[in-house]
Amino acid sequence: MFARILAKRDIVMKKLVLLIVGSFLLTMVSHARVKRVCNAPEVNAEYSSLENALMDCAAGDTIYLEASGTEYGPGDAYGFDPIRITKPITIIGPGYLYKENKVVNYTTGESFIASPLRIYSNNVTLSGLLLNNVEIYGNECTIAKCQILAGSQTAIEVADTVNGCIIRQNFIVGNVQGNGFPQNVNISNNIICGVVSSMERARIERNTFGKFNRFGGVYNLRFCTLIENVMNYDLKKSRTNTCSFLNNFNGDFRPDMTNPDFSLDCNYKIKETSKLYDMASDGDQLGAYGGAMPYVTSGLQDTPVIESYVAANEANQSVGLEVTIKYKMEK
Repeated sequence: MFARILAKRDIVMKKLVLLIVGSFLLTMVSHARVKRVCNAPEVNAEYSSLENALMDCAAGDTIYLEASGTEYGPGDAYGFDPIRITKPITIIGPGYLYKENKVVNYTTGESFIASPLRIYSNNVTLSGLLLNNVEIYGNECTIAKCQILAGSQTAIEVADTVNGCIIRQNFIVGNVQGNGFPQNVNISNNIICGVVSSMERARIERNTFGKFNRFGGVYNLRFCTLIENVMNYDLKKSRTNTCSFLNNFNGDFRPDMTNPDFSLDCNYKIKETSKLYDMASDGDQLGAYGGAMPYVTSGLQDTPVIESYVAANEANQSVGLEVTIKYKMEK
């Protein structure tokens, strides 16, 4: 009996924490409709299916995709059943690698969309999600603070018809490439364990290119501008002779990293003793963790993230249930 009571209390507490987070989020987006999606069976959210929420969305709506131990979407990233986004909306998750980076004491997983995402609308924003593969066909789209794990495959593919999109503050394992030569793509403050290729007039600034398979860097670019990146590939062999290079580092940077042989994002910070630490034009470090909008460890959002909660073992009618919640916000 005691064990059953405790189990029920834990489920109630999970619902309470999610309810509190949801109330925070709803107060922060007041001018557009907000849809809450969670596929955890013990949570009574508005939607349990991302696809159903997308069908009900109107232009300008926001979907909060809650962390879950179960992936979202009907298929794997390199199979069938992609999820198509056809309206200008925003999808926000809580971030990633919380447990590994010791960001929070309480977590139910990540907002993992296992299916490939296809963005056909302009002005779509994805943030704080764990993804496998994204294809962008719309203009002025933003992929920010996401972890994209594609291995040696393509993590983000941008169609040749695209003129303008933002790829910022992501942890990407895989390649970022154009299908043809899309124009005016802004790629900044990412950790990219792979290659950026086939872009025209892109601005590639303050990225750290980790080593995956053979090299990490850039290839086959036209009239692009590369500023204060950290790369480990020989640029003389990378078909970038029409591009401008301003204060980039190209070479073996592993001795300059906090822990280069461990793949967590926080280990790509540059040591304070490294020559790369204050080598940038603004006196900051080169690469993803430098500049005005540095990479944010674990993709923490500018919405509240529960760090810890403590609840009393019992409640009474006069006081109720005492709960102490500690939360954190990043910008």
